[in-house]
Amino acid sequence: GRPIPLAGLKLEVASLLNEKTVKSLKTGESIMESLREVTAIIDATLQQKDYMEGKKGYIERAYFSYIDDSYQPYRLYIPSSYTGDRPYPLFVYLHGYVPSYTKAEWVDEIEELTAQMEKHDAILAVPFGRSNTDFQTVGEVDVMRVVKEVRKLYSIDGDRMYIIGYSMGGSGMWTIIQHYPDIFAGGVSLGGRTDFYYW
Repeated sequence: GRPIPLAGLKLEVASLLNEKTVKSLKTGESIMESLREVTAIIDATLQQKDYMEGKKGYIERAYFSYIDDSYQPYRLYIPSSYTGDRPYPLFVYLHGYVPSYTKAEWVDEIEELTAQMEKHDAILAVPFGRSNTDFQTVGEVDVMRVVKEVRKLYSIDGDRMYIIGYSMGGSGMWTIIQHYPDIFAGGVSLGGRTDFYYW
């Protein structure tokens, strides 16, 4: 009677991959893996367990958006040291503009960035932001929803939350950090434009 976000997302991912014009053995394996995960996620939910609990490294989670009744993905890097016994800094990374991004195929792990999270005991959150919204309007809502979800699921130091954006994400960073100066301790824009009058 209620949405199971990650299961819904995995079904959508399988459907998106199946609709690809050019398919490969890798695409087929990804479809089958998504469908296997759906079963495991539902089984865990029926046992009142979080399928992703305790998983480390670069992982994917999802939430259900009541804006348009959709499943929205976000990715996380959870360092190997994380146990939940102390608050960790949170870094939110906003990706750049890529016309081909879908919920099935979007930003891969940025190993240079996740290596820093591992080294400095920090959690990284990467919102999908509905692909290419400049992380404004509904994209901005998505970013803040991801922050809320991560703070609910993990031990986060509310005084050490930062936002980083690249290109389109850098543009979104300027918007979000000015709308929520009380939430983020700092931000970094990598090649993000700053040409809007209200900035």
